[in-house]
Amino acid sequence: MTVDAIEVYCWGTLTDLRFCRLALLKVEYERRLASMETVDEHLAADELEVRAVQPYQARKPYLCPGCNQDIATGLGHLVVVPRAAPELRRHWHHPCWAHRRRRRPGRG
Repeated sequence: MTVDAIEVYCWGTLTDLRFCRLALLKVEYERRLASMETVDEHLAADELEVRAVQPYQARKPYLCPGCNQDIATGLGHLVVVPRAAPELRRHWHHPCWAHRRRRRPGRG
């Protein structure tokens, strides 16, 4: 459902406003979800492979480049692999990856 469709859909009585609000929330959710998965800081989404690591698969500690904190053994996380250079793979916390465009530059 697009924003234009929502505007047409939202014209109605006061009892229809809750459906309008739900439709707006759905559009906002889909917009945020699409923006999370489209582009990394430097690479397009089709140039990256993002894999989820389940807690039982996480057998080594890693350093998250998003927050510079440890990813402990046994903690589920994401592995981001550039297709052109697989040796540059990085392990990220889920929230760090989701908010990577909004974070402030880290301490060098």
